[in-house]
Amino acid sequence: MFISVKRHEREKQDLIDAGNRLTDAILKSSAQGLFLLEAKDGIQPELSASMATLFRRQEFANLTFDKLISPLVTAKTLSAVRAFTARLLDATVQVDPAHPSALEDVEVKLANPDGSFETAHYAFDFHPVHSGSEPRAWLVRVSDITARVQQHRELEDLRAQMRTQGEILRTVLQAGGARFGAFLQRTDASMKTINAVLKKPAREQDAFRAKLEEALDEVDRVRRDAAAFKLSARSRRLADEKARATHYFETTSEAFFANETAFLEQHHIDVALIDGLHTYEQVVRDVENTLRFLRDDGVIFLHDCNPALAVIGQPAASYTDFLAQQTGPLVIGVWSGDVWKAIVYLRSTRPDLRVAVLQCDDDASVVLDGLGGPAFDGGEDRLGRITGDLPHQL
Repeated sequence: MFISVKRHEREKQDLIDAGNRLTDAILKSSAQGLFLLEAKDGIQPELSASMATLFRRQEFANLTFDKLISPLVTAKTLSAVRAFTARLLDATVQVDPAHPSALEDVEVKLANPDGSFETAHYAFDFHPVHSGSEPRAWLVRVSDITARVQQHRELEDLRAQMRTQGEILRTVLQAGGARFGAFLQRTDASMKTINAVLKKPAREQDAFRAKLEEALDEVDRVRRDAAAFKLSARSRRLADEKARATHYFETTSEAFFANETAFLEQHHIDVALIDGLHTYEQVVRDVENTLRFLRDDGVIFLHDCNPALAVIGQPAASYTDFLAQQTGPLVIGVWSGDVWKAIVYLRSTRPDLRVAVLQCDDDASVVLDGLGGPAFDGGEDRLGRITGDLPHQL
């Protein structure tokens, strides 16, 4: 009897050892990330070797899933991930083991050794694990789907190009090559005119309205020329849908964000240009309001961020007030205001944003809602002491 018990214990231990060896082999060789997520969001220390490659880190001790993900994703994505995991880890929520939960496409920004960032797409599959009376845990499988996402996007782009080329070919066959060539030349001339109009200075309201009307006249001319070709029903339908999707709001930015919340929640912002009052305070408010509705891959452009002379970067209530401030014989007619302070402020207080200054057209700046770089050592308390020489250090 004693020999039988000892043999049973030895066989049991052999099975345990074999299971451990199998687990070790899987964790070392799996190309997918594998780890066990506890009920309190903690990641258990046993995980696959590929996790270090996927997440560009070696240390996973005392790490939660939230802390693993938060440095790699935008604020909007992190909010969605947190909502997902909160429901996942709720013990009162029933799960179906046959249908695992998943975060199907999470875009992450991975830091490279040279300080640059690389974009990747990961899928997270969560499989429930029950162990007697212990709280439910989750086996998490992480897959790099970057190539698949890129192929899907390329395929969609190719389909769109094929549809466009088909419409162009149909139009050429209907209208004739010479007539279509003339249309393209007129369209190219109109686009050059629009670009020239948009570059005209328009500091006052009336000048801006005249600038906008001139640009819209050129757009309407192109539209009429295109309509003359009698495009297919599908092309006309697409054009009508595009026209209905165009909305014009003649109002202040403060009123726009206050009154059009419902519209913005349905039509998130891809690209925004902020070039208004030329005051630091208003620019910061406009950036913060835009970020509320900016897509994950959206971009904000700011103008007049790096004035060439200190006088150009001085604060003023308006362009007229700026001119009145100059008492010398030489009056500078170019005014950027203290917009450049907004760059200092954003770099100081928003490490989640990527902020860069571009050397072009009075030095525009670009703000992206995503993983930021090193923060500028400043803040609200220092902005009042910053001199006009600082813009050239941005």
